[in-house]
Amino acid sequence: MPTTGYDTTANTILFSTIVLSLNPPIQDAVIAEIRQVHREAVAAGRSDLSYDEDLPKFRYLLAFM
Repeated sequence: MPTTGYDTTANTILFSTIVLSLNPPIQDAVIAEIRQVHREAVAAGRSDLSYDEDLPKFRYLLAFM
């Protein structure tokens, strides 16, 4: 069974968790972006976020990851 990608994903999650835990300004920026995208979804009449519609709006979060 190939394991390609698992180490990379695990390393990304670990690095991101450490960086977020040590940097409150980054935490605040990520939380603000999540809230903004959620507000836009609610304004569009949706209660849940959509991968296709909302993921591209997470510019800061995606750049961080």
